[in-house]
Amino acid sequence: MFKLLSYIKRYKWYAILAPLFMLMEVALELMQPKFMATIIDKGVANGDTTLIWRTCVLMLATSCLAVVGGFGCTLFSTLTGQHFGTDLREKLFEHVLKLSFAETDRFKSSSLITRLTMDVNRLQHFVVICLRMMVRAPISAIGGCIMAVAIDWRMGGVLAVMIPVVIGVALLSYKVGRPLFAKIQKMVDEINHIIQENLSGLRVIRAFCRRDHEKKRFDVSNRQLADQFITVARKMSAIFPLGMLAMHFAILGVLIIGGFNVRAGNMGVGEVLAVISYISRVLFSFMGMAHMLQDFASTRVAAERIFEVLETSSSVQDDGTDSVDDTNGISLEFKDVTFRYPEAAGAPILQKLSFKLKPGERLAILGATGSGKSTVAQLIPRFYDCVDGQILLNGKDVRQYSLTSLRDCMAIVLQEAVLFSGTIAENILWGNQEASFDEVRQAATIAQADGFASGFNDQYDTIIGQKGITLSGGQKQRVAIARALLRSPKLLILDDCASALDVATEQALHKALNTQLKDTTVLIIAQRVTSALNADKIMVLSDGACAGIGTHEELLATCQVYREIVSSQTGEALTA
Repeated sequence: MFKLLSYIKRYKWYAILAPLFMLMEVALELMQPKFMATIIDKGVANGDTTLIWRTCVLMLATSCLAVVGGFGCTLFSTLTGQHFGTDLREKLFEHVLKLSFAETDRFKSSSLITRLTMDVNRLQHFVVICLRMMVRAPISAIGGCIMAVAIDWRMGGVLAVMIPVVIGVALLSYKVGRPLFAKIQKMVDEINHIIQENLSGLRVIRAFCRRDHEKKRFDVSNRQLADQFITVARKMSAIFPLGMLAMHFAILGVLIIGGFNVRAGNMGVGEVLAVISYISRVLFSFMGMAHMLQDFASTRVAAERIFEVLETSSSVQDDGTDSVDDTNGISLEFKDVTFRYPEAAGAPILQKLSFKLKPGERLAILGATGSGKSTVAQLIPRFYDCVDGQILLNGKDVRQYSLTSLRDCMAIVLQEAVLFSGTIAENILWGNQEASFDEVRQAATIAQADGFASGFNDQYDTIIGQKGITLSGGQKQRVAIARALLRSPKLLILDDCASALDVATEQALHKALNTQLKDTTVLIIAQRVTSALNADKIMVLSDGACAGIGTHEELLATCQVYREIVSSQTGEALTA
């Protein structure tokens, strides 16, 4: 929790002013019971109207000043909390963007969303509460004790008995609450995960009539969360009445002791009422601190979850200092590369994989599902780092380059065409924000996207909705390809990104790429043999290893795996 102080340091003056204003409010409030005792025991008892009016004016004046103190504390504590939450959320979001795929896979996106929203809000709320209560509760408790004992020292015995009871209740609530709140946060993660899956897969759910199944799945998690909250409420409701019971016994003790003192003439009725007020303040302050401990239990869980992310280092370290010199194009070489996904069981997904690409060459990679084709694409820009071996770009290990320089020289179109809310032009401009409209249209023309984009009423200014919902699968893929081409990359990686295109459109795409990107090194990952025929050479992957590499004719003659792929797609039985 102390690590959070670094995020408050920038707003230290707000954090200092808030408790100072609260100190002012509490000090003025502690004067009120004393004024009340004066009115009853001296003003009313002696019929002194002047004293009554004068004391009432003082009570009103101090009450107004106390309101100013309360307003100031609320203002500055809120400013501190809001700025703190904003900075922490920004820091957490920035750190998440720096993590490699290995770390984001481990945390899950639903859990990261919960930490960025609910957990940060929990800490933000706690900061505000602390700046108000960390002064109010202890000062009110200490001040109340002093004022009560100053009126009659015998009242101190009541406090000496009751305060330890209330402190015990507070500590018990913290000990019981912390593990329960930890379970709640995990359950919230699970519910968010289910919601995220259902919203992203809504069409599949409806297509397979699985709505009732998913509803039951959600209901189970939702009920478990509700039951956990009820468990917390039940245990807390059993604990806190003990504190209230202690307070009532304290008041009863004051009434008994005060009654004897009033009867003996040692105290006035007003003083007894003042002592009751002070003791109530003391015990309410301790109950407030008990509630703060309960808040602290849930806040500590939230803080641990946030710092678990912040203290997680990316397995892909950006410690390279070299810049990619792509003046003469880019060569690529895999040198005995072995890779296994983090925490994955079984054999490595890639095993001793080696191949070379000269600047301007085009390599197509074919293979069965799970053979490691897409993994090759993700290792080049260092989304993951290989376990063993080297990946060389222009003769240097990719780890020698800074991540920015490495990724700036290439463009990648992944299997899933991820688009963003906005227009077609805005999505293509992700490739190069400085590009002109003519450049956008040229990239779209090469990607075979200009035809449908120009056919819309608003053409390139057409809003495509969240994740490009208004576009077909093939249209989304072509926009994603255009986005990559707008970067004018020296290395282009196409990861099975034409799977939704018809053969004629795909052939036109590859013909345009061959014509317009003669100096660009291209890596084509494909399922269809027809997608690979325009490449200079074809590599066949089988179980993460190279089963053969060469031209179409060479592989037909030498590679049994390739012949099986061609046969399965053409329906013709091929022999060596």
